[in-house]
Amino acid sequence: MSDQKVLGIIGGMGPAATVDLFGKIVSHTKAACDQEHIHILIDNAPSIPDRSAAIRRGEDAPGHAILACARRLESAGADVLMIGCNTAHYFHDFVQQGVGIPILHMPRETAREIARRGYTAAGVLGTSMTIQMGLYNRALEAEGVTPVEPDEEGRELLMDLIYNGVKAGRTDFDLAPLLAKMEDMKARGAQCFILGCTELPVAFANADTGFDLIDPTNVLACAAIRAAGYEVI
Repeated sequence: MSDQKVLGIIGGMGPAATVDLFGKIVSHTKAACDQEHIHILIDNAPSIPDRSAAIRRGEDAPGHAILACARRLESAGADVLMIGCNTAHYFHDFVQQGVGIPILHMPRETAREIARRGYTAAGVLGTSMTIQMGLYNRALEAEGVTPVEPDEEGRELLMDLIYNGVKAGRTDFDLAPLLAKMEDMKARGAQCFILGCTELPVAFANADTGFDLIDPTNVLACAAIRAAGYEVI
């Protein structure tokens, strides 16, 4: 197909989440052989400063580091970019202004998918900063979906799972306390739950929670496949 494009992944935030995103693009691409897969460029840059900490301090160093990745990928031939981190979308518009190719927006793509599925209220899980900034709240409300947030204890449990769990390379996750908080969010109206940090799909990969989980990494992967001119399976 003449309209097929090269994808670029701005990664390293963290590395396991980048592997997850790449794997989902490959697994959801309709292809019968190597040559029918998408040309993907990955800039795995774990040196990008912690997004939550920088935003809390009012610093923009992550935005400039992400922009540098975006420019490298654009120079290398990427036609469409994606950022493999939810919190980093705080810098999305800044980075988009610095390159000449489109950057997909994970929270907005996810909100559209949730609305398409007919949900009217969604629980938002993620880093404290992602929740505090309202990245998903704004995207959901724009699609007519009500966001339901975890309480302070729930946010602390999420941060522990993300930073002391997946980012620390651990696999012995105890999800029970967080699942109890999700039950509370369900009682407050949440019909599904957004795994709004790219570490969360890794943590929940083998968990049987009983909840309807929405994986933004998966949504972004499928959106990227379509943007590259390929079919999703």
